[in-house]
Amino acid sequence: FPFSKSKSKQQDPSCAEFRSIFTTALQESIYLTQERWLNVFEADNQQLTITVGEAKAISKELSIKGFSSKPRFVLIWQPELLNSTTANKLLKTLEEPGENVYIFLVSHKPKSVLGTILSRCITLTIPPNSDKEADSFLANHELSRQKVSRVLLNSGGSLGIVLDSLQNTEDFNLSAM
Repeated sequence: FPFSKSKSKQQDPSCAEFRSIFTTALQESIYLTQERWLNVFEADNQQLTITVGEAKAISKELSIKGFSSKPRFVLIWQPELLNSTTANKLLKTLEEPGENVYIFLVSHKPKSVLGTILSRCITLTIPPNSDKEADSFLANHELSRQKVSRVLLNSGGSLGIVLDSLQNTEDFNLSAM
């Protein structure tokens, strides 16, 4: 997942340093969006990125032979934030991940993922929630029809965006989820 170097206590930060923060954010809401991650991470005006060091760490971890018989999984959240240098470090790993290695790139903006990365992936598209599903999701909350309609119109079917939109309203209690 992307993070900000300036929030790090280390000179060469790694994803592991922020894993507990990310895990907590996911536990609070499985509909984590980039906007909410920026807020949780307190990085409103900072650029989040997946670093070259992370690409090296992934490659190194997957090259360890002792675990080769067991399935291993790598999840890269927001691969659209890979810069070209980081992407280049990951190319060989993506092309030849090794036996029993599965790498998942999760993106809400697949058109923004670098072509060199995307060309080495099998793309699975998960359709957004329908307005009916999102409306059903919101049915448990005391919201006016007008507010629900406005939020749904701007969400594009993303329950994460629905939650982000409602989080700032006075009459919505996010902890009720």
